[in-house]
Formats: sequence, structure tokens, C-alpha cells
Amino acid sequence: MFASVTRNDMFAGASLTLGPARIGAEVGRTLGATGPVMLNTFGDGATGERTYATLGVRFGAGRTHDRGQ
Repeated sequence: MFASVTRNDMFAGASLTLGPARIGAEVGRTLGATGPVMLNTFGDGATGERTYATLGVRFGAGRTHDRGQ
């Protein structure tokens, strides 16, 4: 048995370099979906709208390319 869910997603992301660190962020929203009725539900179900956000920091770990060439 296979389930198919169709969902639309919109998001925006940005990053900022501050010295050796890079800060990145993303915010988005999944729009309502169509799909089969699930027996297990969590909150508003598998086809509900959701807003999400992520934030990350990356530090350089040394040389990433050969500077001698």
C-alpha cells in the first residue's frame, strides 16, 4: 500500500559571513496538502499547513582549497 501526498512549499533563506563564521537562516511555510486520510494523526494531521524556521552557524575548518596553485 502506497500513499501519495501533494504539498506546496514556499521558503526564503539568507546567510551572513562574519569573519570565520557564516550564519544562515531559513523560514518557510508548507501550504495545505491533499492526500489520503491517515489512521494516525498528530496535531492537524499530515496534510495541515505548517510554518518552520531554521538557524545555523558554520565555522571554517581550515583551508578548503590549495592556495599554492
